[in-house]
Amino acid sequence: MRKGNTEMKFIHLIPDSNHLVSLAKNLADIKSDDAHEIVVLPSNSHQKSFVVKAQDIWPSTATFTGNLAFAPEDIVIVHSLFLQHSFEISKQLIQRRAHVVWCMWGGDLHMVAQAPAGFDFLNGFSCAISFCGELVRYPQITLPEIPGSCHKVDASTQSSDLDKEKLIILGNSGDPSNDHLYMLELASRFKDHRYHIPFAYNGTPDYRARLIDKARDLGVWEKTTLQEGMLPLEEYNSIIARAELYFAAHNRQQALGSLASAYLNNTRVFMRRVITTPSGQTMANPGYLQMMNFGYPDVEDICSLENEDFRQTVELSPFVQNQVTDVHMQSTENRAAVFQRVKHICYGRAAQS
Repeated sequence: MRKGNTEMKFIHLIPDSNHLVSLAKNLADIKSDDAHEIVVLPSNSHQKSFVVKAQDIWPSTATFTGNLAFAPEDIVIVHSLFLQHSFEISKQLIQRRAHVVWCMWGGDLHMVAQAPAGFDFLNGFSCAISFCGELVRYPQITLPEIPGSCHKVDASTQSSDLDKEKLIILGNSGDPSNDHLYMLELASRFKDHRYHIPFAYNGTPDYRARLIDKARDLGVWEKTTLQEGMLPLEEYNSIIARAELYFAAHNRQQALGSLASAYLNNTRVFMRRVITTPSGQTMANPGYLQMMNFGYPDVEDICSLENEDFRQTVELSPFVQNQVTDVHMQSTENRAAVFQRVKHICYGRAAQS
């Protein structure tokens, strides 16, 4: 209960994951005049809890107790719809005509949009905090869209005396959407490099076996590290920062946090600029568009490495100083503006006064 306090607050409902930490850092950084509370849901895909670290950064962080207390004027932001808890709570909030906002992650859009009555469910939200271009595939989704970020990209491992290694990072998880087999084909042509594959969640035994067989067939398994456990964020970012190259080949938006960390640590970043949808259509990669909106213009097309002449130039000159533009979506001002835009949609112009 509110006990008489009539000022609205933001309530963030988020799975226990490293994204919880980046949300806490964002709230601490933007210095919002609004109240923000973080409610953490248990996550099945991450073995490590990030709650204590988030509490150190943003004390108004607590684990979900089974009852979400909010006032009619509050705005609940649901960060991803991957968890069953997120679905159930969102449905209850929408039925009660509460102010409920969906903060989109990776593949949750496609999972929900393709479900029965998925479009009706998503259109029940007050608005969506989205990735640039992500909703283009689904014109049936008509809720207001706020391109932006609720998470602060953390590149704290960056150091002027950091030594780069002959290392290539391949993907960000064990999910087959990473297209590891394609990336291994490209990476195997870099004979002097080692390969690090983050594989801590969303993998299956069958896919793992296929990946290992592919690495053995290419003769690179002995210099490949398959990271199957969750690492502390600082350790994971340190590995990324030491790498010369980062490959991502998703046919959807994914791994933006890892890609951004790599970019800010002057790792040369490759990802798909054009993706193919499950129906066989091509479109600009929303993940690539998001990196551009983060102010990271030097991201390269991974498909260009299929050209051997170009690949050789990369191998001979892997070192870069990645440019970051002055005006971008990850700026403190633009991260703060996301919440003002949410208030504008939920309450109209009165919220701006």
